[in-house]
Amino acid sequence: MDRKVSLDIIKIISCVAVIAQHNVTLDINDPLRIWGENFLIFYLCRFAVPVFVMVSGILLLDPKRPLSYSKIWKKYIPRLIIGLVVIQYIDELLSVILTGNFSWKLLIYPIYNTVTNRTAIPYWYVYMLIGLYMIAPFIRKLVHTCSKCELLYLLTIFFVIRSIVPIAGHISYLTWFSSLISALQIPLFGGYVGYFILGYFLYTYLPNTPKIALYGAVIGLFALITPLLLLVASPTETIPARGNIIADVFSPNIFIFSSCLLVCIRFLDDKIPKSVAKIAKRLSDAGLGIYLWHVVIIHLFAFIFPTPHLNLFLWVFILSLGNYLLGFLCSSLQSLTWKKMKQLLPISQVNRHHGTQ
Repeated sequence: MDRKVSLDIIKIISCVAVIAQHNVTLDINDPLRIWGENFLIFYLCRFAVPVFVMVSGILLLDPKRPLSYSKIWKKYIPRLIIGLVVIQYIDELLSVILTGNFSWKLLIYPIYNTVTNRTAIPYWYVYMLIGLYMIAPFIRKLVHTCSKCELLYLLTIFFVIRSIVPIAGHISYLTWFSSLISALQIPLFGGYVGYFILGYFLYTYLPNTPKIALYGAVIGLFALITPLLLLVASPTETIPARGNIIADVFSPNIFIFSSCLLVCIRFLDDKIPKSVAKIAKRLSDAGLGIYLWHVVIIHLFAFIFPTPHLNLFLWVFILSLGNYLLGFLCSSLQSLTWKKMKQLLPISQVNRHHGTQ
């Protein structure tokens, strides 16, 4: 598949949105106004992870892009694990520098935490991505042998099971529906595998036309705004609980908005200047490094800026953008350092010298 600038752009937007989510605090003990401001930022950024997973589906399930078990286990998964361990060592080192507290146990904590899944909460995404990589070859065979109608059937089941049923469970007169579906024992693609396949489906079968992009924009905005209006009209005491329901990444509104956003952004493929596309490519390629670094930078910013100094929306935007740019710089320096280290001891040349290649 040719490089699509739309995928680079939406990955950049989603990465900034993820960072913004992690810069707000949804404390139900806060006054409703403060909680509401934090929730609005959080809710408007909830598309990020579904979009990330859909983009992964577009890239990894593309039949023109080879994906072998060897590549998964020798390149993709080790890259994620090593990156996760290294960033935790960096975080521990920063903590020692800022607090002055050191323990020899810190030398094994990053490895121990990675193995036992005791890393910082935002890193759950890395574990989920490893799981998707592990089953990607099987999903590829599935989607490549299924027809458009068969994939649509699978995605419909996914939407009903993962989006509609949970909502039904919160509506008293529809609890029977939720109970019935649970009894059928068919939580098909109950996790992010559904989004993984959805991304491939949208890019493969949905036409890239102005009409489709316009429909996507209208439907997506309607899906995003309507739940907010209903939330505002809710009794005050129920707002936080209902807010958690509509902000779930599998809720119908987030499902629809994320899908429509991908469809709309796709329309930009042939309309972005080459200079912008080149910058987008560099930022997009550093996406994983930025994601890993953003938690460390959040800890650093929290130490430097313990309290907001501006309007919350503006403050979160500045923090998120600053975090993203600093993360890009740190990720680039880390990649450059790694390349220099490999040049100092090129394994291929060592093997040739000993006649083992």
